[in-house]
Amino acid sequence: AASDVYKRQANLSTYKAIPAYVGKVITVSVTGTKAGYFAATKTSAPTAAVAKGSLVAAPPTITGYARVGSTLTANPGTWEPAQVTLNYQWYRSGVAIVGANAATYKPTTADLTKVLTVRVAGSQTGYVSRSKTSTATATVTMGLVGSDPMIVGGSAFFSTLTVYPGAWSPVPVTLRYQWYRDGVPVIG
Repeated sequence: AASDVYKRQANLSTYKAIPAYVGKVITVSVTGTKAGYFAATKTSAPTAAVAKGSLVAAPPTITGYARVGSTLTANPGTWEPAQVTLNYQWYRSGVAIVGANAATYKPTTADLTKVLTVRVAGSQTGYVSRSKTSTATATVTMGLVGSDPMIVGGSAFFSTLTVYPGAWSPVPVTLRYQWYRDGVPVIG
């Protein structure tokens, strides 16, 4: 257990304060011994109170297309130390979007002509909370919205497969098809 590691370090010349020590002072006693002499122990003056640590993080990034109906994903980047609790907040041209607190966000018509950012806030016991904000997306544009296509038909040799393209909007929409075999495009 982590506490056992810190107990073992209590007899070394270096020691690492843990989050449970925040606000407390640290002292150390050093005992010297030599054959034929009485042992002597000296205790240091106390340190200043242990302060909270600092979380380290790079700004988050956003992947995906800034289009109505597309999904944007916040990539929080690496936070140190590990096991940081992360919270997300999406912004529309600098104004917090109510209820947009997940790692993903799907732009709506309210986002048209605006830019989007995401703020990722990290917290961990014994550390000062920190937040980082992404750079803005491109201006949100109108995008086509479609449901997933569905293939019907048999899987035996020479069976005909038919695709139902799903619902698309706004209509009318021109659809193009590309079939794949084991993830590789079928030519022609």
